[in-house]
Amino acid sequence: MNKILSTIIGFIFFGSIASAQLTEFSQGDILSAGAMNQNFKYLEDRFGGLNEKTIECGNEGSGINQAIKEGYNSLIISGTCKENIKLDHSTGFPNILRLKGKNNDPSLDKIIDNSSNSLRLISLEYTNMILRIDNLTVSGGLRGINSWGQNTVWLENVVVNNHVGRGVHLWGKGFLNAYSTTVDGGQNSSGSNEIGFSVTGGSYAYLENVTSKNNSRAGIRVSAKSYVEFQSGDITGNLKGVEAYNDGKFHKINWNNGTLNLQNNTSYGIHCYQAEVELDSLTNILNFSGSNDAFHLSKCDGRIKNSVISGGNGTNPLLGIYASRLILDNVTIKNHQGNLLNVDRSNLQFRNSNLITNESSSSKCLVYMSDTDFQFDAGTTINGANNTDCSGMGLYRSRGEIEDINVASAKDAVYAVSSDVRIKGGTFSSSGDAGITIREGSRFRIESGSSNLSITTSASGEAALEVRSNSYVKLDKESNSFSIDATGSTNDSDIMIRGNSSIDFNNHTHSNVAVISASFATIDDTVTISKLICSSNAVIDKDSSATITDTSGCSQAQ
Repeated sequence: MNKILSTIIGFIFFGSIASAQLTEFSQGDILSAGAMNQNFKYLEDRFGGLNEKTIECGNEGSGINQAIKEGYNSLIISGTCKENIKLDHSTGFPNILRLKGKNNDPSLDKIIDNSSNSLRLISLEYTNMILRIDNLTVSGGLRGINSWGQNTVWLENVVVNNHVGRGVHLWGKGFLNAYSTTVDGGQNSSGSNEIGFSVTGGSYAYLENVTSKNNSRAGIRVSAKSYVEFQSGDITGNLKGVEAYNDGKFHKINWNNGTLNLQNNTSYGIHCYQAEVELDSLTNILNFSGSNDAFHLSKCDGRIKNSVISGGNGTNPLLGIYASRLILDNVTIKNHQGNLLNVDRSNLQFRNSNLITNESSSSKCLVYMSDTDFQFDAGTTINGANNTDCSGMGLYRSRGEIEDINVASAKDAVYAVSSDVRIKGGTFSSSGDAGITIREGSRFRIESGSSNLSITTSASGEAALEVRSNSYVKLDKESNSFSIDATGSTNDSDIMIRGNSSIDFNNHTHSNVAVISASFATIDDTVTISKLICSSNAVIDKDSSATITDTSGCSQAQ
């Protein structure tokens, strides 16, 4: 899209420069072909080519509006012009207008507000116009640059600052191309409501090497079926970095390996509501310490790919996903005092290699999911070795598949409540609790068909696998290795079944197994158990060919 626009606008702005005069006719005049052709030539020159003039403003001078009235549509600005420019059907409008700084330096050539910030500084209020601004500062105004209608706005090497509302506002199926442009709110007064780039009403914006900072509301806002393609730049020091809602789409694209840096946005890094956000390649959400989520999806579609999200001292989740769909693909999520990934009533997919880790102590969870459908493909690592009070992965009323991932935690590697899960290989280890705890009516199938499976705990007095509270587990060794081991002390059970729960053993050798508290175990003919302990109210359904070496603690299996 942007390449097509570049070609069209480049042709228009760099076409021939011409001038002519309009002949006025009175009633009864005899019209000549020459006079009519001259008028058509004038219209062609004004609305198709460039009629150039230099405006010498000096220190807070003027002359832009007068030059436009005179038919000039390419204005070279020298110094500081203090005036507001409004183009509509009442004031007259060129179909193209170029505003260019004479010195190719925005700090030297400027257009500044002359309305005490009550009016828009540069405003297109008609349709089918093309505006190009380059090498200029646009300072102040209710809005810095405003476009209503199907207009095209091209910004290159532009600074927009000191606006009290929108810095750059696009509405009504307009187009925006912005290169090497900075929008700096900076007012932060009681009456300011600053948004750096506002794209709405079915509009499209392409942003490359842009900065949006110090806006009291948002660095970028996209809404109402509009679309922002962000190639590269910085969004820093705003209340919200990116705000997408009401069917807006924000995509960080990866054409030239550009980086999106979101830093020190005090409320949200990215806030999405009923919209779509996609971040592709070399995206950094850094040092987030605000009171809200760094990345927040509510009723949204999201995808994060090849990116790093790093937190800070904030206690709310680093990523908060609510009633949404999210795909994580080769993403690192790390270092936060709140939950790293908090998911509720959503659909979550992990693809390829992902890393979720805290490199310093935190009491919160790494992954916390409730009422969520999930899929973990092979390659994800969840490292909760430094988490003091929460599991590596907490599952509440959720369901899904886990394939060949690595989870290590100071608490439970996996803690599941009322959940339905299939584990197809992987490593699950704990240094302080059970490797995997399954409870409150959960249903698990644990197998080694896709890869090796290991469930371990080094905590004394803990089982590697604990199944309790009316839950069910099926263990099935397939073609790969399968181990469930408690190494904390000699008498610890590797597997503990309790509280009216049940387990099916299939095709494997286990060391120490305990079935207690009215629980049930089915042991088929391919199973070997070294030591089985059970309570008097436990039920053991043992195939006659199954091998149990020590049944002294379980008379039902003798």
